[in-house]
Amino acid sequence: MENKELISKLIKEREGYTERSIKIQEFLRSSECAKIGHTQKQLLIDQYNQLNRLAFIINMRIDDLKDSNGTD
Repeated sequence: MENKELISKLIKEREGYTERSIKIQEFLRSSECAKIGHTQKQLLIDQYNQLNRLAFIINMRIDDLKDSNGTD
């Protein structure tokens, strides 16, 4: 697989993580969030943090691939 193909797939994966992260953040800020227990809130916060870390790692990988390919 070429770097450009891999970069494209990684970008799509990162966008999926980012989208889910945003949905969790919106829920945590909503009035609906007040209806769930502390444990569920903490699990959502943990999942939100994990998604953001995965997106960050993917960004680093994309940068590495771009650097090795000589593209911007």
